[in-house]
Amino acid sequence: MKFPNPVLSLVALSLAGHCAAAKEPTRLETVNSYTVAQEKKARDAVRAAGYDPGKVFFVQAGNFFFDGIREGHHYGLTVTPEGKVYASAAPD
Repeated sequence: MKFPNPVLSLVALSLAGHCAAAKEPTRLETVNSYTVAQEKKARDAVRAAGYDPGKVFFVQAGNFFFDGIREGHHYGLTVTPEGKVYASAAPD
């Protein structure tokens, strides 16, 4: 991208750097934020409990809410920050 005005060039570079930095936060922004390491720990706990971790529905205060799969059935799973896994009742 070429800008005829040097001031506009500086503004564009400043915004581009800000956008790139926003993609990798250095701290948790909200109670719903989580890191890659936290998600890995939660997924590992789901596997250790005998489920295949599916999609993360949401995260709140370090608790992960997953779609877990076991023997072809889907379960709503809650994984605590300590790594405990709680499952909903199996569907009929």
